[in-house]
Amino acid sequence: MKSTLLIGLLFFLFFIGNANAQVDLKAEIQWCESQDRADAINWNDAKITGSPSRGLYQFQPRTFWLAALRYKILPEGTTLKEAMKYIFRPEYNAAAAHGLIDDGEVWHWKNCVNKILAFR
Repeated sequence: MKSTLLIGLLFFLFFIGNANAQVDLKAEIQWCESQDRADAINWNDAKITGSPSRGLYQFQPRTFWLAALRYKILPEGTTLKEAMKYIFRPEYNAAAAHGLIDDGEVWHWKNCVNKILAFR
């Protein structure tokens, strides 16, 4: 819990209100998560969550689905199964991630954000 609060505070201090920093952070998270590969799959996450992370921002299926619905990237009523058709499409994966990042919800990528902040 403390690390999530710390990440949120650091994010706020470094990135909120600075559009260039937010663009940089999005690109850095994307690189850290997938090396900019839209087809990236992290099978190690399946050992922890039961499902591999997928796409540019390495979403778990449910997280991608809920974010895509929340930010109206996918039509209301889209099922999780239907959403999986879009998880590898970079424009959908990135749009969901950018919505979360813009709202300060960077804890989805806490390992990468910690690495990024360590170099700032």
